Amino acid sequence: MATVGTTGAIILFGTAGAGLTGWKMNTRWGSLQEFLFEKIEGSQPSSVQLAVCVPGTLDIEHPESMHEQFEPITQSELSAFECNALVWESRVLKNLRVVLSSMVGKAVGQQAASLWLQASATVAAASLMWPVWIVSSMADLDNAWLVAKERALQAGAMLARALADKAVVGQRPVTLVGYSVGARVIYYCLQELYKLGEFNIVTDVVLVGAPVSTLHSGVTGSKLRWRQARSVVSGRFVNCYSKNDWVLGFLYR
Repeated sequence: MATVGTTGAIILFGTAGAGLTGWKMNTRWGSLQEFLFEKIEGSQPSSVQLAVCVPGTLDIEHPESMHEQFEPITQSELSAFECNALVWESRVLKNLRVVLSSMVGKAVGQQAASLWLQASATVAAASLMWPVWIVSSMADLDNAWLVAKERALQAGAMLARALADKAVVGQRPVTLVGYSVGARVIYYCLQELYKLGEFNIVTDVVLVGAPVSTLHSGVTGSKLRWRQARSVVSGRFVNCYSKNDWVLGFLYR
């Protein structure tokens, strides 16, 4: 750091000393109620590499531990990074977790999983017609998902604004990691960065179980949106999921 100099350090790390953890949502953004960053224990402070991890669910027993979910990767894959967890809409994520946990334990959830596995085995998952009784029985899941989807859109736009704030991020390359609805937040963030014309912020992206359609639906559909998202990522863009994930299949029926 001594060889960088004061001016170089300010350019690299930004003028705001607290970094992302000092960034606050200073204006109301739609229905968004909670949006802040927390340092992940074990990450490297003041590293030239910055990572933002976005959770997609919440531990029902320990709702305050949103950032703790990512501690294992800060000691392995992201050990050289300054890692921050995005704490967002904990009440919405907790409700989604409660509904999902309830569905998995019920007969309707087990039947849905069975139907999805059968369809996946015959390469007919995309055209699976869900029985009406399953759809109606999962109204709570649909409702919880619609709320989470709306908040993810707003959180993604806000995340893009935070990353584009040079006073906070500086010129450091940013890696984004998210799972489930958190991965959707990142997807929306990339869309917003594209709209803002910010093509030199994000280096690598890892999405796990992203509830985002990958079906190609023409130049104005998801294919174009994925291309736009990819265009603002200068390095690797990894989108991984399980073909046996019946929840993703149900949400995108």
